[in-house]
Amino acid sequence: MRHFGVTALLCLLVSGLCPPAARADEAWDRAVSDYARGLSLQARRVSWRIEELDGDGAVSSWEEVDTRVDWSGGTARSTVVSASKNGEDVTETWRKRLEKSGSGDGPPAWGEGFSATPFDPGFQEGRIVSAPYQAVDVGATRLFTPYELSGDGKTRVKGLLVADESGQPLYARQTWVQLPMAVSGMEAIIRYARGPGGELVIASLEYRADASILFVRKRFRFVMRFGDWA
Repeated sequence: MRHFGVTALLCLLVSGLCPPAARADEAWDRAVSDYARGLSLQARRVSWRIEELDGDGAVSSWEEVDTRVDWSGGTARSTVVSASKNGEDVTETWRKRLEKSGSGDGPPAWGEGFSATPFDPGFQEGRIVSAPYQAVDVGATRLFTPYELSGDGKTRVKGLLVADESGQPLYARQTWVQLPMAVSGMEAIIRYARGPGGELVIASLEYRADASILFVRKRFRFVMRFGDWA
């Protein structure tokens, strides 16, 4: 049983204006549980798009791949449905690329710690979840919850979770505190959906990164989308 002081009691009475941190933790724990259940599901449709941006943020080049994923005995086999690069059809190129790699080399993998997402059970120890506040987002009232995630005793991520008024997670925007060499900035937008049994799953991941390659500053955007969870 949690004990509340006068301030917390007032917050409960006007929860629409001042939702207490205790309720934020409870809602967060429910989301972690729902997300953990979702880890038993597999996305059978995965697509990704990689963009290189110029100094003004405009897309200078891009590549997009759409795949169907077949699962058997815990092993995934990807089949390219379509692929294009700067408007040119490269479907056959990607099909040969996956065939050559055996099980299929999907999109680029991130290093340890860079796969951290808000409700990942492996990043809950030492987490910090602040009291949410209300604000308008794209014409609708939302709950905004600041958070920090840790790993190996170090703060990995600082972010902001956006949920609807019932507390349903919609998306999170986060940045990394510790960055790999040559990367000067990296942020992600994680969008959520529900699985067939109410599990919390990731609908899309969008990463933006600034990096220096051979002393040339580069900017990238990488978006992955997941669907047909089962």
